[in-house]
Amino acid sequence: MSRAAPIVLAARALAVDWVRQVRDWPVGAQRLVGEPLVAAALDLLVHVERAAWAPARRGEVLAEADAALVRLRALGAVAAELALPTAAARLDLAAAADALGRMLGGWLQAVRRNAKKQGPSPRARTA
Repeated sequence: MSRAAPIVLAARALAVDWVRQVRDWPVGAQRLVGEPLVAAALDLLVHVERAAWAPARRGEVLAEADAALVRLRALGAVAAELALPTAAARLDLAAAADALGRMLGGWLQAVRRNAKKQGPSPRARTA
């Protein structure tokens, strides 16, 4: 069995942490804020996993992961305004999202830098 990349493990941990938080919220908050928040966390995880396994579309998939992280942070801010997660959990979740964002940003920059070095694909030149 192969080992998962650190960014995949971080995305998985963040998704699990949000699921654990949301399941303790009141039902109305779970539906209105929690479900979209967990969906964003799971989307982020899936995009990061796809990027790890799809090198041909890695830049595009990482951009989708970045958009999911933006959505997750926005929904997390709404949850924080409503005081749904505890203060300690808010800090932990925000720190985890920030760390994941730094990993994602570094990976996306590296992919873009490598794409510039390689130039257009042979298919693009012949089309």
